[in-house]
Amino acid sequence: MKIHKKIYDKYLSVIRINELIKRLKPLLKDSKNVLDVGCGNGRISKILMKENPNLYIKGIDVFNIENSQISYKIFDGKKIPYKKKSFDTIILIDVLHHTENIEELIKECIKVSKKYIIIKDHYYKNLIDYLILKIYDYIGNKPYNINLPYNFKKIGYWKKLIRNNNLEEIYFKKFRYKMQPGKQLIMKLKIK
Repeated sequence: MKIHKKIYDKYLSVIRINELIKRLKPLLKDSKNVLDVGCGNGRISKILMKENPNLYIKGIDVFNIENSQISYKIFDGKKIPYKKKSFDTIILIDVLHHTENIEELIKECIKVSKKYIIIKDHYYKNLIDYLILKIYDYIGNKPYNINLPYNFKKIGYWKKLIRNNNLEEIYFKKFRYKMQPGKQLIMKLKIK
């Protein structure tokens, strides 16, 4: 496991973080108070706040995180421990495929957001895509004992999730990280 962690931390993580900052920064320009659901070590949120001093991001995660780079609370992975409409925007970065019930967590995000939900996750088209995502998920998360249900979805699922929860699609973009074959998706959804 240690070799997986070293490879991921030294190479894949750097590519991922740089790409995510580039893509998330413009999507957060009209937000000030943000909740990072599944914040991990808070590294991405800390960089986003450094690049935009008007942005304040708190986190929640299912793990107690040593040396977290942002303020965070532990939660059960289902019920978000904040009041209704507590944040301008909720961000979920590579979180939803780790949960057993995506719809349940999205409803919680809708409850605590005033304006937007930004989701960055994966999608697949066929069995090969799915297997590639499983391999990358394993390499990036197994060393940290993160839940791996491999709950990856196709584009149709994401579109249906948006419709079924009465969300407005502001931004919806498919992409790939440099030198990585997994399919990525980022979307900004407005609370109606």
